[in-house]
Amino acid sequence: MAQVQLPQVILPQFPLGISVSVPDAPSNPPSSADVTRAQEYLVAIWDEKQKPHSTVSDDEFAEAMRYKSDIDSSFNLSRAGVAPGHALPAHMGLSQIMVLLTNIKTSVTDFNTQLTDLNTKLKSEHVEAKRECAALRNYHKASGLTIPYEIIDFVDGSDPTQNNGNRLGLPALTNAQALINLDHNDAQKYLQGYGIRPNRIPGPALARRKRLARIIRCSVPMSSD
Repeated sequence: MAQVQLPQVILPQFPLGISVSVPDAPSNPPSSADVTRAQEYLVAIWDEKQKPHSTVSDDEFAEAMRYKSDIDSSFNLSRAGVAPGHALPAHMGLSQIMVLLTNIKTSVTDFNTQLTDLNTKLKSEHVEAKRECAALRNYHKASGLTIPYEIIDFVDGSDPTQNNGNRLGLPALTNAQALINLDHNDAQKYLQGYGIRPNRIPGPALARRKRLARIIRCSVPMSSD
């Protein structure tokens, strides 16, 4: 019977001009240390990609994702019993083959779950980074009357000024005056959209506006009505 050999995982195409080190060539099959290094490399490339004027392209980030995926799948397959350089036993019966296939299926399912979790985490970090960058830019726009504030997305990534399902769009907070004019209920909806728990939302309208001002980085002091 022919041997079942796992292919050697190919190192990713390494972006130029960054301080991240390319991982060492993995063993075959990959070890748990190789899995850890692949994860660290992917996170490092992601961090580099988020920097201003980053030279990391989408293709290079996809290469890091591909490398992590290949390492994980090869590692999981080897643990499921399909080790490189070893033939399946000639005496293996149908029940044993079914167990092996079940183990492989479980490993692949686990890998898909890990990949989904990673993708969710990366998307969440991307949304948060986008919100933070917009808020920092708002801080340098003073009242926002000369250069309007950027709209800070809600924590779910949606634009608060746009209709979303049963939620009607809220007034755009493009300057300090718009925030001052925001009514009590809309201020509450904004705070909830920004992840503030209902029991942590201030009662007075002024306190709500002050909390919102900190979130969108409005530097104009909020005064009483």
